[in-house]
Amino acid sequence: HFKVNKDGIYNIQFSLQLQNNGGGASVLTDIWLSKNGINVDYTDTYVEFNSNNGYMVAAWNFMLPINAGQYFELVWASDATDVSLYHSAATSSPYVRPAIPSVILTASQVNA
Repeated sequence: HFKVNKDGIYNIQFSLQLQNNGGGASVLTDIWLSKNGINVDYTDTYVEFNSNNGYMVAAWNFMLPINAGQYFELVWASDATDVSLYHSAATSSPYVRPAIPSVILTASQVNA
């Protein structure tokens, strides 16, 4: 979880690199915020895989008031056990590319 040191409104931005490594088409995955261990209303969104062995990037942001000492978590769940966070090391074949992270998360205080 991510704990804040100052009261304020925080812009929480993220991207998740998801992979459906099997199963069937029409696999749902939900992503939402939790604050101090409690689900935050109106933050859940689902994404749907429409093919086997597919990849997807879910990325959006939330504005959330948080007090000093409180924490938030990014939570995800899927109706299929074959969905996971995907990452990859840097490669040089068939072309050079950097590593792929499974999660990128940024939290910026926008108001005190």
